[in-house]
Amino acid sequence: MNPNDTVIVIRSLVPGGVAQQDGRLLPGDRLLFVNDQNLENASLDQAVQALKGAPKGVVIVGVAKPLPLPESALHLAEAVAAAAASSSSSSNNDNNGNLITQVSDSR
Repeated sequence: MNPNDTVIVIRSLVPGGVAQQDGRLLPGDRLLFVNDQNLENASLDQAVQALKGAPKGVVIVGVAKPLPLPESALHLAEAVAAAAASSSSSSNNDNNGNLITQVSDSR
């Protein structure tokens, strides 16, 4: 994967929303397409517009599921998270539009 390419990752779902009730979309899934609109390398705005602009009825959403982490990687991730939580400074540098924070059917 090219580091300059944009990747849209579902960060959370609207509680009680259509996607959460369906249960197939999960935080961490990478959004690939909505109906016939390819969203690989799309901007956040393009992804939001594809989701909001989908016609009423059945919407086909293509996602890539993340690979499961081996047990050793889970322990490392927990240790890094614990170290970050104890630090006095925290930063969230992901302000470049690569994440979808909520996906809903607001119609």
